[in-house]
Amino acid sequence: MTYLAIAELARGGFGVVETVRASNGSLAARKRFDPLPPVGSDAAQRDLARKRFVREARTQSAIEHQNIMPIIDAGLDDDEPWYIMPLATESYRAQVERDRTAKAITLEPLLDILAGLEELHRLGYVHRDLRGCYGLMAAWTTFVSMMDAKARKCRPRNVSGERS
Repeated sequence: MTYLAIAELARGGFGVVETVRASNGSLAARKRFDPLPPVGSDAAQRDLARKRFVREARTQSAIEHQNIMPIIDAGLDDDEPWYIMPLATESYRAQVERDRTAKAITLEPLLDILAGLEELHRLGYVHRDLRGCYGLMAAWTTFVSMMDAKARKCRPRNVSGERS
């Protein structure tokens, strides 16, 4: 399938997230590896960042849970790797702002995010940088996104605290 970029949604240190139109006419979100300086201008740092990007996408695509953002297509072996996710309707941060304005609290999205985190923890992963922008809401659920290589597999520690 091919994808046509329509609009940039967000840009981070390792890449850009765009709204794309698939060749079948559907809309989705594409995260494309496109690091900013200094990472993007240093070959060694760029290579390490690319490996992290690919590892993140492979990890996320292997997890099947209703509250973990699915990866539905990818070009991880391309020179500039990318992956496709469902297009979220808004971030959890936007929901919090709306709740603040309405002087209300909507618990369902937060409970969905916690369910996704619980699954990550059950699998031995820890999301190292959880903020409102990593909770992405779709019409049917709220997803935890592992974007920006913030999830890391934990190695068990022994009783003395050393890694085994």
